[in-house]
Amino acid sequence: MPDLIIDRADLPAAAARLADRLSAADTFFQRAEALVKVVESERGPTARPITVHDVVNHGHRVCRPVLQKIIQGEIVLEPVTLPDRVARLYLNLHDKWTVGQLNGICRRSDPLGRWQYPSRSGL
Repeated sequence: MPDLIIDRADLPAAAARLADRLSAADTFFQRAEALVKVVESERGPTARPITVHDVVNHGHRVCRPVLQKIIQGEIVLEPVTLPDRVARLYLNLHDKWTVGQLNGICRRSDPLGRWQYPSRSGL
């Protein structure tokens, strides 16, 4: 899993790098001006808004957030939880999310009864 270096002096840069990693994961989608995820509900798949906690959780699935520290003159990478502030900065990137568009959800199942999920096509 690739490292995501968190520079406390430049958190917006970490948010931009996180956007690159999350866009490749096909987990989040853009619906109009909102960032959403597709989740199962009693009525089938539905779009839900992304929260700071979603960004932190999914961020850890696609990268390993680390802080660079200098210990005895040597650079050491310390694993950390993705800071909420980086997650909030990511949510405010809007035009830099580079995730797929979600134009709707197909509410039919495949022959095995599983719901079909959206793809990069937007449906």
